[in-house]
Amino acid sequence: TRDSLHVVERGLTGIPRYGPLWFGAFRLYEEMDLQYESYDLPRSMSVIDRATLNISKELIWKVHLEAAQMLERSSTEHLDSSTDPTLVQVINMCRKRFALSIVTCPPSLRWKVWLAAGRMEVAAGNSDVARRLFLRAHRIVPDK
Repeated sequence: TRDSLHVVERGLTGIPRYGPLWFGAFRLYEEMDLQYESYDLPRSMSVIDRATLNISKELIWKVHLEAAQMLERSSTEHLDSSTDPTLVQVINMCRKRFALSIVTCPPSLRWKVWLAAGRMEVAAGNSDVARRLFLRAHRIVPDK
């Protein structure tokens, strides 16, 4: 992983606007955070923040969506009310990333973010909130 990370970081230095490289970096840093049991994903979120300053504007919403999904995976698989950080703390971080994704997302794709946020709420045990998010996604999904 360290060798992969070194190669990706060199690539990001050389081509900082290249989206696929950033998304590869997210996966590597997420893996590293989980390896060190840093379930609030500090290294991953730092790279996410770096990406938002460098990646093309059209992909910023997807960076925030990826951050939300990373936090969701970490929180639902590793955290509860007795851990530090708690499940609720990381779920709140996740919600903030979903909100950032919504405000930066093209209108025609917002339904995808609402749907993902609804799935996260289901995993967190908030079925009423999830239902509202699913309905919102349903209302705005474009016709095929």
